Amino acid sequence: MRLFFTALLCCALCTQKAQTFDASPCVKIMTLGVFHFDYANLDSIFNDPARLKKFEDYYLTNPDSVYQLPAPKMKIKSVIDALIESNNPERVRERLSVYLLHPFKYEETPGDFTGVDFETGRWYNRNLRIFRNIQRIPHNNDDRILLIIGSEHLNLLNLFFDISREFELVSPLQYLISAKEISSR
Repeated sequence: MRLFFTALLCCALCTQKAQTFDASPCVKIMTLGVFHFDYANLDSIFNDPARLKKFEDYYLTNPDSVYQLPAPKMKIKSVIDALIESNNPERVRERLSVYLLHPFKYEETPGDFTGVDFETGRWYNRNLRIFRNIQRIPHNNDDRILLIIGSEHLNLLNLFFDISREFELVSPLQYLISAKEISSR
């Protein structure tokens, strides 16, 4: 089965049982379904205002902010240009590094794995669920699937599809570059 994969600037494929928590005025945290392993601790953080405030403060003021990726300095010229940039392998790889910063390193008590549990429950788990939902689509070897999804999902989903024996991952870049050339004429 060939999987045609492109990114949009917002997520088009969701998983079940999504919940959104307001973690601060500028940060929304989405978790999916039930936490696993020691994730009960995370639920208790979100239900305790003092502990949640400590987590928010860490997220917003921790030293990892120096590693923030700079915002693009140019305006988007076209949708095709934005899609080409979103699917650029260097950008996809660079965006994965962000998940090893900020809340990932948060420790409610020294030596615990609160931040690791948060990121795996929030992000890794979410992408595995998306991958599993795609596996559930009835298909045969000659079928093609076009997945249009938020660009932040590419770093993990590309990895899952690339190592999967069930799918052949096809980059959209060749098609986007061709579309750009045609539109420039």
